[in-house]
Amino acid sequence: MAVMISMDSNGKPKRKDELTCVQLSRATKAKLDKLGTKTDTYEKIILKIMDSQCAVNGESEEIPDE
Repeated sequence: MAVMISMDSNGKPKRKDELTCVQLSRATKAKLDKLGTKTDTYEKIILKIMDSQCAVNGESEEIPDE
């Protein structure tokens, strides 16, 4: 199921009431940092992962811990 949220030109939700907080461990945050660029938001990184063929096909790839 996909949820559509209106985004502004920076990829951020237009309304603050559409935002939520998600708790992540520091290790998970570090892994997300490696998947995006300096200008990517965590939202963009997560959406890119969710929309990828791996997510659609149920495949997974491990990201090594450092």
